[in-house]
Amino acid sequence: MQFFGTTMFAILLLTMGTFLAGNSKEVVTFIEKTSSMSASVFFTQSTTATQLRTTFKAVPETKKKLRILLVPGHEPNFGGAEYLDIKERDLNADLALILARYLVEDGHYEVAMTRGKDGWNPDFQNYFTAKDEEIKAFVRSQKMEMVRLIEEGKVFKMSKQAPHNAAQSDVALRLFGINKWANDHQIDMVIHIHFNDSFPRKPTLPGEHNGFTIYTPEYQYSNSQATAEIAKNIFKRLARMFPVSSLPKEDQGVVEDQDLIAVGNSNSVDAASMVIEYGYIYEPQLRTPDVRRLALKELAFQTYLGLADFFGEASLVAGSHGSTLLLLWQMLKYSRFKRHLLIKVFIPHQAIHATPARSRGFLVRARVRHSMHFSINSESKTSGVLSEKRHAQNFANFFNQT
Repeated sequence: MQFFGTTMFAILLLTMGTFLAGNSKEVVTFIEKTSSMSASVFFTQSTTATQLRTTFKAVPETKKKLRILLVPGHEPNFGGAEYLDIKERDLNADLALILARYLVEDGHYEVAMTRGKDGWNPDFQNYFTAKDEEIKAFVRSQKMEMVRLIEEGKVFKMSKQAPHNAAQSDVALRLFGINKWANDHQIDMVIHIHFNDSFPRKPTLPGEHNGFTIYTPEYQYSNSQATAEIAKNIFKRLARMFPVSSLPKEDQGVVEDQDLIAVGNSNSVDAASMVIEYGYIYEPQLRTPDVRRLALKELAFQTYLGLADFFGEASLVAGSHGSTLLLLWQMLKYSRFKRHLLIKVFIPHQAIHATPARSRGFLVRARVRHSMHFSINSESKTSGVLSEKRHAQNFANFFNQT
């Protein structure tokens, strides 16, 4: 077990423990290795939505939890988008840890993380080293099979896809290694966590695009159907609170991809696997630490609620609120002065006076403005919480007007 700054992660070992990281208490679970599995076989579903839901519903009786692997994008010490002093690789790790807490608290999931801010989970680091030749053979085998099937016309090569940066060879090998590790440990679901960037742009200036998107395996891959169903539920939750990517192709919201290693390039991962690009690195809600913490928590929470929706279960940690930020409104509803104070504390001066295009992705600013323009439902049993349906409609209207 290792600690990385204030971020702590662990590999699952069939037990659950409570650990201290800095001044905060983290609860994590651990996954043990199972018998090795072969990689996905074309034309056969490696996982199905029905299988996943059955396992989920049986957890109280079987005690066999859903196994989720969270992969904060990029290497611990390099790679990923950067804007001013904000590094994507750090945002990815922060969001992954918040999401892990929600999942573990729910009780249906065992959660593993590949890395923290300052280093790899030692189990993955050891796996990359000890299994280096096996991983290389695995990659060769999967790619050769993919090429063969394309040449025989049994699998179609997708030509028009969203643009991606090519991973360095050593980074790509580790990504394939993560896929193989997930197969070896019979992981049910893999979520790769990223933030996006626009090119070209000047280093000190925001880019053209904003918004989130979710990449899923292309339909010919064995893990595609289950992943697509899960992604649609997560998308619906995120889209209620955040704008969808404005980049062409990404603006579909849920986008199939054949080339991304993370979703199973060459049919290389059995689990339902997706890449969530949670927004663009320079978006206003990510620029200042206080607002960033609120935004990351909300992104993680909506992802967790999307999973709960997929499994047809009421969230066990959501309470009566569909958003972590509704609680802020409840605390501040009695004082107009406090609402103005919230703006001054959490909202950068530049964001308040930004153009509509610049402010479009600024979640907290939008929420504060929205909360001051729409009344609170005082008759609600939750006392001061906006009707979820009304909130969603008003928030969507706000974004449509900007």
